[in-house]
Amino acid sequence: MSTTTPTPTRPPEDQLPGMPPPALTLAVATVGFAAAFWVWALVAALGPDLSHRYGLSSVQQALLVGAALFVGSLGRVPVGVLTDRYGARLMVPAVSLASAVSLTAAAFAESALALVAVACAFGAAGTMFAAAAALVSRSCPPGRRGRALGVLGAGVAGVAVAAVASPSLSHADGSRTVFLLAAAVLAAFAAVAAAVVRDRPSLNANPSMRGAVAGALRVPEVPRLAALSALACGTMIAAAMFLPAYLRSQYGVDWRQAMLGTAVFVAVVAGSRPVGGWLVDRHPAATVLAGGFGLAGGCALLQAFAPPLGPPAAMSLAGVAVGLGAASGAVMALIGVLAPPERVGAVAGAVGVVGGVAGLVPPLLMAGVYAVDGSFGIALTVLSAMLLAAATHLRARPEWIDAPSEPAPALPAAGQGPTVITVGWADLRRNISAVATALAAMARHHELLIVHGCDGTPTHQSVHILVAALRQRLPRHRIAAALVDTSPCSGRADTDLIRELLDDGWVTVAVTASPDPDGAAATLGERIDATRLLRLTTTASGRFALASVPRPAERPPVRDLAR
Repeated sequence: MSTTTPTPTRPPEDQLPGMPPPALTLAVATVGFAAAFWVWALVAALGPDLSHRYGLSSVQQALLVGAALFVGSLGRVPVGVLTDRYGARLMVPAVSLASAVSLTAAAFAESALALVAVACAFGAAGTMFAAAAALVSRSCPPGRRGRALGVLGAGVAGVAVAAVASPSLSHADGSRTVFLLAAAVLAAFAAVAAAVVRDRPSLNANPSMRGAVAGALRVPEVPRLAALSALACGTMIAAAMFLPAYLRSQYGVDWRQAMLGTAVFVAVVAGSRPVGGWLVDRHPAATVLAGGFGLAGGCALLQAFAPPLGPPAAMSLAGVAVGLGAASGAVMALIGVLAPPERVGAVAGAVGVVGGVAGLVPPLLMAGVYAVDGSFGIALTVLSAMLLAAATHLRARPEWIDAPSEPAPALPAAGQGPTVITVGWADLRRNISAVATALAAMARHHELLIVHGCDGTPTHQSVHILVAALRQRLPRHRIAAALVDTSPCSGRADTDLIRELLDDGWVTVAVTASPDPDGAAATLGERIDATRLLRLTTTASGRFALASVPRPAERPPVRDLAR
């Protein structure tokens, strides 16, 4: 058997020539994300001043805020797709400049209608999430990606800045001054980002917007990530929206103290997000999410009974903030862990838009309950029930969020097409768990044909052993196994079957009667026009590595062991 040589792979972004350190990229992205969220929340924070200035009714003020939130959520998809295609070096400054222009226009808007149009442009700031998430995900190594995305999520502290600082500045100098100041901040950030940010667009980004969005939605984890984002972020929005009114009605504090308490609440959420991302790097995602939702739900239930103002109320509200922060940080981390590298911007955009729009459900539900009953206690109980139900579900079915325990092995860059991975019988017997984990991680993002050998004539047990392990790790994928014979006189029936299964989206396992399946894998790879032909090996400790398998033209003649 010929020896294998490692296949050159594209190095991580932080190792490419001229790339800044990942820590600097993360710092720039987090500052930009915080500034963008500050701007996105300005319409809501300056609501009373804008209503007085333009004579807006409460309904018109709500529509003004809703327009900015809706456009900011919906715009994340195209911004994410464009970030995959053109790179964050272009898109991060572009989003910042677009927001700065809209702020300048808002400062000089003379009518309520013009202000509504500008508020829609304000939504551009909300799209920074997709561009920043793609930048951080591609800049940080897999083992630290969850923590990095959690740190990025701490940028929601910009909402706390908007809630505390913006009204004070507006009362002193008017909303025009606040808008112009924010525009200057974003313009300065755009200049810094253009000078510092360095990344490369995805080699395999889909040139079609529709195709890119469809590809992102086909990632199996996207609907579940969107549901988790809606619950974590929507509950946080509900808490932040209703907390000022709750503190005033329940505890009799004045408006300034209520806004300060809300800002502290959001700051605790922001500070807890990096913890959630860090935990996802080290523990199963379902455990982290269940813990966050469980803590938030339990503390919300305690707060429903209106504990006395002071340490009891402060501790229960802090528990809600910590739990929601850890859960939302874990969701952000999972985007980087589960999304294919070439689609991380599109996936972040899809999760962001679905989570952002569906995230309006918890605050609307709380508003409806409060309108009917007139009690925040019932509304908090409903909120607690939603969180505890999610925690119970994740504890009972941890495979629902199906995050790999290790990062997928980095595959060499190649064109579109199937990837063939071979696994020797010795590796399979030595550590079936590590092999199945690595293969499952790759199968989430690549069209995969797995070829493994067996010791002697294939039996039902030798076929079933790997398929069963893969089905445990990929409960939402279709997995098929086939016995193959690649000898010259065997015909191409096996190949046609495998090609049909791959075209239909199946993860296909081909079993050959040789302990070393490289020859069969090379033949199958040539017949199905595979773009990669690799061998997976493991160590006793569970580590895995990939090496190239020579193509048939490169292999010396060998006796066909399958005969």
